[in-house]
Amino acid sequence: MSRIAIFTEEDRGRFTELLKELLPQINAWRIELSRGQAFIQYETATGVRHAADLFGDGMASIFRIALSLFDSSKDKIVIIDEPELSLHPQAQKSLALVLSRYSSDRQIIATTHSPYFIIWSDLALGAKIYRLTQTREGVMVGKLSHETIGGLGRLIADWQKPNLLDAVAREVFFADDVVFFEG
Repeated sequence: MSRIAIFTEEDRGRFTELLKELLPQINAWRIELSRGQAFIQYETATGVRHAADLFGDGMASIFRIALSLFDSSKDKIVIIDEPELSLHPQAQKSLALVLSRYSSDRQIIATTHSPYFIIWSDLALGAKIYRLTQTREGVMVGKLSHETIGGLGRLIADWQKPNLLDAVAREVFFADDVVFFEG
């Protein structure tokens, strides 16, 4: 919180733009003092005000992730553990797209259980997905082969099958066993 309190006007404007990208309903935000403590208060486009001490976990997480991204720089690593927690699916989608954009010039490592954070086009550009599976012998690390990624790239480019790689298809990364059938 103290980092946000000392933003310059320019920083505040850039941070607000990032927040609006993640939470389009945010109109404005500010630091408030109450009972000797500082907290964030934000206002929605409809004029409703919310205080940070009453934020849900998802909203608080968005502010923390936004600040981590805002403070990150090129050639740095940002690690986010389960960014989807307590977020509405639409907020997960927005956050995934922002993380994808930021990953163009910095390393983003995210652990997730959400298919919304698997972005096919990122795989084609070099993103990696690793799956950790607990076995009797220890932890097994799995990843996609270059051939599989190439095949996905061809599917992404197939405009005739726009729903073939939707969120349901991305759930395959989280399944223990998969059975494919036709018809």
